[in-house]
Amino acid sequence: MPIKIIYVMNSYKYKLIYLPYICILLVSCSPALNGILIDTREPALNPIDFENRSIALYIAVEGVGADSQTDYIRDFYFASGIASKLEEELELSEGAVYIYTYYPPRDSIIDTEYIKSLYRQADSDIVMLIDSVSISDSEVINSRYFIDGGDYGNNDKVKLYENKSLLKNRINVYYEATADIISQINYRDTIFWSVISKDVSFNTSQIERNLTVSALSVIMSEAGRDIAGRFFDQWIPEYRYFTVYRNSVWRKAFRYAEAFEWEKAIDIWTAELGHEDKYRAACAAINISIGCEMMDRPEMAIEWLDAAEQIYDLKKKYNLTGYRARLEYSIEEKKKSGGDSN
Repeated sequence: MPIKIIYVMNSYKYKLIYLPYICILLVSCSPALNGILIDTREPALNPIDFENRSIALYIAVEGVGADSQTDYIRDFYFASGIASKLEEELELSEGAVYIYTYYPPRDSIIDTEYIKSLYRQADSDIVMLIDSVSISDSEVINSRYFIDGGDYGNNDKVKLYENKSLLKNRINVYYEATADIISQINYRDTIFWSVISKDVSFNTSQIERNLTVSALSVIMSEAGRDIAGRFFDQWIPEYRYFTVYRNSVWRKAFRYAEAFEWEKAIDIWTAELGHEDKYRAACAAINISIGCEMMDRPEMAIEWLDAAEQIYDLKKKYNLTGYRARLEYSIEEKKKSGGDSN
């Protein structure tokens, strides 16, 4: 029966996305609100110190037969995704992170001695054990007929099945010096995949059996890379929005901001602080606050935010709660790292 899998993974990712912090009600006589795209650092969800340490991944071998072989292939692609992301982030050569197999103890107890035996086998500083990997039974969320003039010939009637499944797994990370767990990840993600069949009577029980090796390689490799990304800080694209009055001076300041020439932009906005229009002066102070944030000076940014609120009652036009919270978070993170916030 002619069947083809079409790509395969479009997962829900549980990531925090910072929406624009500053919302302004614009009217015809108001200034414009212009945004620039920046990259901001998101701290690692599961930080691990990999510096000068070798890494080994272990996948379990359980049972025999076709089902066991499929499970092994699935887990291998998952481990390969983790390994490739680790090599990329740590700037290692391809293949530097080794993948091994292990046979779980009969009593299912993985104790310190067992972990040490895995260290000896791999001769590595950090060991990651991948277990409890599962893909749930699929749920058909949509199906429809259409005429396909491509792979199946001209004007053939085929059916598209759109499905979703739940992917779950657990990773335990151990450090050789103590054989203790230094991180544990319980991962859940929804995966979406589609099947096209020329046989319009193709039923849902057949769909699960046709999740092919090539489809598994895409799903599991992407999931592995996603998990490995949690060990590292990530750079996330965000917008910052600046008030721009309709004159050459404010437009010039914004051009400096676009070029990340913050001191030049701040000089222009500082000259606007004494303007008789208090709202305009407060907008300049907020722009200065964002400029200070961009120069990695969150405490100074909060001082200018306070100044803006003293100049004008901004609650009528702005919601600055989220922006203030972000600045406070940045200050706390710099304190933890021993950095100077100013």
